[in-house]
Amino acid sequence: MQSCFPSLILLLSTGPLFHWNWNRIPCLFQYKHTYAAGVSLLCCGCGQLRQGCQNRIEDKGDEFVKHKLLMILLACSLAGCGFTGTEDTADKTDDDRTADVAGEGSLAKDAESGEKTADQNREKAQENKDEKQIPAAAGEVVISGDGSPATIAGVPIVNKKYGVSPDYAPGEDPTAAAAARELIAAMQSQGLDVSDSWSGFRSYEYQSELYNGYVASSGQEAADTFSARPGFSEHQTGLAFDLKHASGALLENPAEAQWLLDHAHEYGFIVRYQEGWESITGYMAEPWHIRYVGDIAEDIHARNIPLETYLGAEGGDYR
Repeated sequence: MQSCFPSLILLLSTGPLFHWNWNRIPCLFQYKHTYAAGVSLLCCGCGQLRQGCQNRIEDKGDEFVKHKLLMILLACSLAGCGFTGTEDTADKTDDDRTADVAGEGSLAKDAESGEKTADQNREKAQENKDEKQIPAAAGEVVISGDGSPATIAGVPIVNKKYGVSPDYAPGEDPTAAAAARELIAAMQSQGLDVSDSWSGFRSYEYQSELYNGYVASSGQEAADTFSARPGFSEHQTGLAFDLKHASGALLENPAEAQWLLDHAHEYGFIVRYQEGWESITGYMAEPWHIRYVGDIAEDIHARNIPLETYLGAEGGDYR
């Protein structure tokens, strides 16, 4: 319908210009005093209009009339074409609209499927995380009567909740010391900066000296974040080692620290105090501090959890 308007405007606007004699063109408008009838006829019966005009030309010999009627025929033809084009466009628009609806439906399904997949992945990740937090070696805490470390599933545990007596002095564990030497040799073979010496077993008395010195220099609150109170140090078990660089400084360079995180478990060790675990272990991160746990090191490393979490042991600050 809209495409008829240009032809209609052309036809009606040229009427005054060429001084149409409406009485001589009955095939076009039956009502000579108004354009409304012409609009109705043009829009609703362009095919009949063309045929009527053609008959009119054949009947009349007047060249002037022929000329005018030919112009009218041209306008009507254009209008007729307009109708065809509009119908085609409407058809195409309907097809396009149908395609758009189908496309939107497909996109909606894809989005819904993507959301379901994302939800499933999140649930699976949460399940894996929760599974890692389940104590793998949980059991009752066994408190010995001789002042030795408490154990859970046979694994000694010393932290701010579980201590040892002042006279407990087993010395350096030979199995742990042998594993530490193998670990250091492996690091050195790769050109890493690590010393053959370490800080291993510490007696109750020696730990007292260290701790009291830190308290004097830094205050007790700060000292408690990086030094154990006497009787609560893993070093007194003979199973913990502080590794050093060749300079004698504690091992903390990124390359060496990362190697320990990646490979310590291969030798039965875990990096005991890691970043993000402070509220559980009770201490700041210490990349140099390794603890021998034997065969379970592999599982603890795979789970990437503190020893307390693995054993289901109480952690955190002092009682």
